[in-house]
Amino acid sequence: MKKGVSVGVTTILLLGSLSPTIVSAKAKQAPLNTIEEGNHINYDAETDIFVERIKVDSLSLEEAVRYGLNSAYSLMEIDYNLELLDEQEDQMEDRVSVTESSLNSAIKERDELQKQIDATTPDTATMDTASIDFAKEINELVVSLDNINVDINDIEAPMSPSTGLSGTISNLTRFLNEIEAYLVEYEKNREYQLLDEQLELVKTNILTLRTQLDTLENSLDSIDLQNTSLFNDRIQRREQMKVSIESSYISLLMLQDQLEFLNNTLATEQNQLNANKVRYDLGLISYRDYEKETRNITDLETQIADIQKQLKNDKTTFALTIGITYDEDYQLEELEIGELGLLKQEIPTDELIKNSLNMVNARTELNQAEDNLDDVDDMPNRTPEDEDMAEIKVNIAKLKMEALEVNLEKAINNIYHQIQVQYQAMKNAERDLEEARIDHQDLQINYDLGLLAKQDFDNAALALEQAEMNYSNAKYQYYLTTKQVDLLEMKVIPVQ
Repeated sequence: MKKGVSVGVTTILLLGSLSPTIVSAKAKQAPLNTIEEGNHINYDAETDIFVERIKVDSLSLEEAVRYGLNSAYSLMEIDYNLELLDEQEDQMEDRVSVTESSLNSAIKERDELQKQIDATTPDTATMDTASIDFAKEINELVVSLDNINVDINDIEAPMSPSTGLSGTISNLTRFLNEIEAYLVEYEKNREYQLLDEQLELVKTNILTLRTQLDTLENSLDSIDLQNTSLFNDRIQRREQMKVSIESSYISLLMLQDQLEFLNNTLATEQNQLNANKVRYDLGLISYRDYEKETRNITDLETQIADIQKQLKNDKTTFALTIGITYDEDYQLEELEIGELGLLKQEIPTDELIKNSLNMVNARTELNQAEDNLDDVDDMPNRTPEDEDMAEIKVNIAKLKMEALEVNLEKAINNIYHQIQVQYQAMKNAERDLEEARIDHQDLQINYDLGLLAKQDFDNAALALEQAEMNYSNAKYQYYLTTKQVDLLEMKVIPVQ
């Protein structure tokens, strides 16, 4: 008797493992012309739950994928993070707008102050000369008053020419006129100094605002990078999740087929045991041979019980994963795959790498590092250490990009290698199935002519059934491998 190999959900996922490189972002910021349907978050505030599980009696592959994507907590979390980035970006753009407006106003105020300063520049030569003349005039005035025995403190009112002080009055008048001219220039100087102080304050404010603006723009660049990375991550996670759900669904179908085959084998073995019981009672076989058949049935029943438990557990896990509920059990609808041909690589590897979301993220990171280096070069007070660190970050981004390119090329080559391997395995299983059918037809003729024992014919029927199951499994495996090619076309390259 040929025993099938037990294949569970975990085993299938490991065989067709896809790296959980998870990401997404706003469609308006998509780096590629990719149309990605958003994952709507159905949060019910009344029940305080995000996922309302759908009760099913049967399930198709298309329904499983749809339920799984709609109830994917990881996609919902990404959507919330995208909304959060949206709010942060709007807030940052408002701050940038306010800062730019303040900067423009400050620049305008600076220009106006400069114009006023240019228009009110005092005549410093006149002021210096006036200061010297004032001192001379004051001394001459004091001497004149002393000559006529007049104390300057006794002067309380204007003097008339009859007092004999006409020359002194003339000097005093001229002196007062010069003081008036000086005061005019003095006021101009005071206004000039005030304007100059205001100008320095405005210049300092402009420098501060420009620094703030650079910081805000760097923050916006960082948010843009997060958005791009998160958007691409979401596409990758969504597409890989589809393949993962399909893998799990197909593994359950394979496990059901295996269980059905083992039940059929058990029925055949039981018939053979009954026949051997008669032969043993007639003394045609030994008790040892009869007991051996009994042990085979016991082992088979144990294997069936184990697979039943595994199938029940895997279906429960799958139901929780895709967000469905059921009463006692749910039926999986058969998957009609049809004929599958050998897939050949149509898009060159370098083009697949260039357009992949993985490489888009790497290029975006490199662009930001190069922009930061340019910003450092524009810094007025930059240090050699600032430039060195910025250049190191650029080199790190370039290194990661080059390493990623190598890993992506290895992943693409491996996918198409697996396509060849799984396709050949499917064709081998198909050939084995054809041979099993021919053998069964020949044995059917011999059995109908009475030339073959029923036990041998039943064994041949089991061999045909197992060949059919092996071909179905090989076809499933090849089908899942072709799904990784679909990922490549979606610009998603699974890497370890």
